[in-house]
Amino acid sequence: MIMKNTSIPAIIMALIICFNTGCDKSGITPPPPPPPPPPCTGENHTYTKSINGFDFTFGSPYYNKAIVNFKFVQEQLACPSFTSSTSLVIQNLTTNTVSFDYSISFVLNYAAWNYQDVAVIPPLSSIDVGKINQNPARIDLGGINIKGQNITYY
Repeated sequence: MIMKNTSIPAIIMALIICFNTGCDKSGITPPPPPPPPPPCTGENHTYTKSINGFDFTFGSPYYNKAIVNFKFVQEQLACPSFTSSTSLVIQNLTTNTVSFDYSISFVLNYAAWNYQDVAVIPPLSSIDVGKINQNPARIDLGGINIKGQNITYY
């Protein structure tokens, strides 16, 4: 005599239903997702500072005259997180190509940074040095010392 066992298909069907409907949760619903962060309301700022560089080399054709202009532009972005960067453009104010070594020192209270490079600038032109620092101390409030040497005109 062959006996049919109907309980095995019923158990399989109950397992399928539990997996599809979440029987093991006992009626508990998951917590809602956290709300999105509020929109950033901070303001972005741009600060600038312009400084002329003079040639004090005795016998220079530009002795005691401004030969270059250093223009500093600091961008402070508030969103999505606070960042700061200072860029530099140097303009040649002479009718000759000028080359020189330079070093820049910045100080504002306890914030300080330095930068050095060599510039070769065609007559009455500018070079974009690019980003020279990321210190957030405001460039327009600090003291800047620029030292140039090995100035050559051609």
